[in-house]
Amino acid sequence: MDFPTDVYSAGLAIARDGRRIAYVARDLESGDTHLYSLELNEFRASRLAATEGASSPFFSPDGRWIGFFASGKLKKVSIQGAPLVELSEAPFGGGGAWTKDNFIYFLRSMPGEIWRVPAGGGPTESVTKLEANEFVHFSPVTLPGSNAVLFAAYDRAQTTSVFLLEPASGDRSLLVESGDTPTYAPSGHLLYAHSGKLMAVAFDSRGLQPKGTAVPVLEGIQGRQWGLGDFYDLSDNGVLVHVPGLGGRPARRLIWLEPGGEPDPSSKNVERYIDPSLSPDGRRLAVAVGGDGLQQLWTLDLMRDTLTRLTFLEESAAYAPIWTPDGRRITFSASNEIFSVAVDGSEIPEALFQGGELYELVLPTSWTPDGVTLAYTKFAGFRSDVWLYDPGTNPPTQPFLATDADEGQAVFSPDGSWLAYTSNESGRHEVYVTAFPGPGGKSQISTNGGNQPRWARDGHELYYIERTSMMAVGIETRPVFTPGRPREIFDRYWPLEGAVANYDVAPDGRFLIIEPNPDEAAHQEIRIVVNWFPELKRLVPTDP
Repeated sequence: MDFPTDVYSAGLAIARDGRRIAYVARDLESGDTHLYSLELNEFRASRLAATEGASSPFFSPDGRWIGFFASGKLKKVSIQGAPLVELSEAPFGGGGAWTKDNFIYFLRSMPGEIWRVPAGGGPTESVTKLEANEFVHFSPVTLPGSNAVLFAAYDRAQTTSVFLLEPASGDRSLLVESGDTPTYAPSGHLLYAHSGKLMAVAFDSRGLQPKGTAVPVLEGIQGRQWGLGDFYDLSDNGVLVHVPGLGGRPARRLIWLEPGGEPDPSSKNVERYIDPSLSPDGRRLAVAVGGDGLQQLWTLDLMRDTLTRLTFLEESAAYAPIWTPDGRRITFSASNEIFSVAVDGSEIPEALFQGGELYELVLPTSWTPDGVTLAYTKFAGFRSDVWLYDPGTNPPTQPFLATDADEGQAVFSPDGSWLAYTSNESGRHEVYVTAFPGPGGKSQISTNGGNQPRWARDGHELYYIERTSMMAVGIETRPVFTPGRPREIFDRYWPLEGAVANYDVAPDGRFLIIEPNPDEAAHQEIRIVVNWFPELKRLVPTDP
């Protein structure tokens, strides 16, 4: 079933009676995401009003309501199009489950655990607790006839496991050592995803334990997307819906792009790239590469098209590499710490500082031109702020932009006098610039939403992403800071993955961007399998 919208990484759900599908899709022209409802008996889809920015849909037990996340809130909407109802704050929400006793279990923030709220509104309460080295709990599922909750836990070593929690006692038990996105099938099976396959194992609903060995029952399903939505779902009467994929993060290619020009592949290498960062001289690229093991940092010599591995972490993944201004070192995030490593690989990474508590995530974003001060985003609880690290101050880490809104993605101007950043203080993310080190006010740069700011190397333009458009704003700083009018310079498909921006700007003004590999088909279909339970029971018998 093909769609004129992008359903990759958007999330989908099916009503318990198997009559209706809900999915979130991005319009390929406008770049906006919305919630759609599809009646299977008529194959007629309709877009639900006021659901822009939606993610991770799920149905009420009677199929009359759809829960979803948008604008930092957990919301619900009637399939008849009744006014939206906001249920809870959910700054980084996703993964909802609506129970017959009218509670909604959901991921409220990242890092974070599973919470629940009455479906009619009311106080929220924490259901699971993060244990040592865990980063996030997601994909909650409640078992019929039981208060037990299935969920997936993702830890700092990039391992995802499936657990069962009994809320009354607080006891949790490990069900699957390597798997994610669990669900329970009324046929008597536990389903979960692993390495691009849908796995199934017979499940004892009384003893709450798997029986026997798990076997693959479906090949080529989309990879994990915690925080964005599930990629498969199953109705009580055996209708299976799923988004096909290659498993894991899709491969990306690196391309050069000039405003108004055709893309020029920068490398013949096609990898699972995210978080690209160009060296100060524009000759090398630092990039995070994910694979079957932990995500590591690599450098790419752009002149020779040669990849060299930079990190060999064994317990946590590497994210968000940025170069020091002298081009000799790379700063990056792993677990809840910021590290520095020599580009020539002559030493092991050196820890600069720890973000705080284990569940607090820190991502480096920019060094001042003199290499003295590092700006980084700190995610703690339900908010993100811009902090600064300077080993010459006491304490060496201090907040710089910390309000009730979410701030992040801070980048210094080439002369170090200005700091561009994003904030959702207006109700959506926009790009702002403030004087550094201050004091001073702020100037709003974007006018219709924006994120991922980057400065031109001469400091006279500031770039950012608005939906699918690369925008540019001229900057004058004398006699006072004065931004120009935003203008679009090109339009591309922008992957949603990545800890920071998925592009960078070279000294010569060209853009190095990451985009889906054109040799892989775009994921723009939902597959539907009716009466799937007989096949499932044939593959995985539930009888002793």
